Amino acid sequence: MSLTVDRRRSPRVPVADHQFLPAIVRDVSLGGLSIELPEPLPQGSIHDFDLRVGDRSRVVLRARVAHTTTELRATGPDVFVTGLEFIEDVTEDAMQKSA
Repeated sequence: MSLTVDRRRSPRVPVADHQFLPAIVRDVSLGGLSIELPEPLPQGSIHDFDLRVGDRSRVVLRARVAHTTTELRATGPDVFVTGLEFIEDVTEDAMQKSA
């Protein structure tokens, strides 16, 4: 029996799949998130994520693509599992733009 060491700086928080998301969120931590997409995102590219937390408050976080792997599926299309690292909280900027 082997033990797996988790080298992440922040613990993962499992997230349920939601049909309204353009991607399937696999998990979220204070340091980043992992998502499934039908197409790969370029390594190093930067994207903003508008997230709602448990009390329905909103946070917008900027994240950089850290890695992408292809997950082959026996049935259905293959997916691209993408790990993103949060780099900046841009909630205030997003709130000002939407006002």
